[in-house]
Amino acid sequence: MPEDDGFIALDPDEQIYRIFPLWFFEEALRLKYLVLAPPSKWDDPFELMPERSVIDIDGEQTPLQTLLKLVFAQCWSRTKESDTLWRAYSRVSKDPHAGRNIHPREEGVQVRSTPRKLLDALRK
Repeated sequence: MPEDDGFIALDPDEQIYRIFPLWFFEEALRLKYLVLAPPSKWDDPFELMPERSVIDIDGEQTPLQTLLKLVFAQCWSRTKESDTLWRAYSRVSKDPHAGRNIHPREEGVQVRSTPRKLLDALRK
C-alpha cells in the first residue's frame, strides 16, 4: 500500500526516471547535492500553468502563478523510455563530418531512483 506522507500518491519504492545533461549530473555527484528549481526557470513553457488559473484557499481565489513562485521541484517520470524527456533534457547536435555529438557535455544521462530515496535525500 502506498505511503502517504503528504508528498507522493504512488508506491514510494516504485522506480522513477529522470534525464540529466551530463555536465549537470557530474556536478551533482561531485558536490553531492540534489537541486530543486522554480518552475519559472524551466525551459518548457507547457510546464507552467496559464495565468488565469486560480486555486481557492480559505475562500480566496489566488492566481496559480503567485503560488508557483513558492514552488521548487524536479521533473521525474514513471516511464522508463520517453522520447519527450530525452529531447527536453539532452542536446545532441552531430558534426556532419565526424558524426559525433558536438555538445557531449549536454548529452543526457538517464538516472533511476524511487520517491522514497528522493524524499530521504531531501530530508537530509
